[in-house]
Amino acid sequence: GRRETIALLPPEIDAAVARGALNQLEAHAFGEMIGRMRPDRAYIDACDANAPRFGTLVRRLSRWEGEVVSRHKADRDIRVVGAASIVAKVVRDRAMVALGEELGADVGSGYQTDPVTIAFLKDHLPRAGERPYWLRSSWRTTARLMAERSARTLDDFAP
Repeated sequence: GRRETIALLPPEIDAAVARGALNQLEAHAFGEMIGRMRPDRAYIDACDANAPRFGTLVRRLSRWEGEVVSRHKADRDIRVVGAASIVAKVVRDRAMVALGEELGADVGSGYQTDPVTIAFLKDHLPRAGERPYWLRSSWRTTARLMAERSARTLDDFAP
């Protein structure tokens, strides 16, 4: 069947996190994809604690009158959602490989708990005020590494 993907880039994600609107960003992306594809029924993995509310928001944003089935753990329980989750992971993994090639470095998986990604971040943290397009500034890991880099020890003041 047909598939659609939408990439949400770090600056978009960081802006949504700053506004407390990450679920709305994801709902908008789901709505955009559903609006393009216009299936009879759309199954989605709810990103909101209230799955029906998330489904209603996605349906409204899609400007489409079909049925939206919004469930928690839909990627586990509904085959087509599980398949879509795998497609999304493959697309993301390929994007991380391309980013690594572009930057000439091993960026790892791009997950904030990946030791290779953490090592990459330590070696490539921007200066204060800089925000490379690839950096997830809203990650706790990024904030921790930035704080560690800017922290000064007594040794820094030794003659």
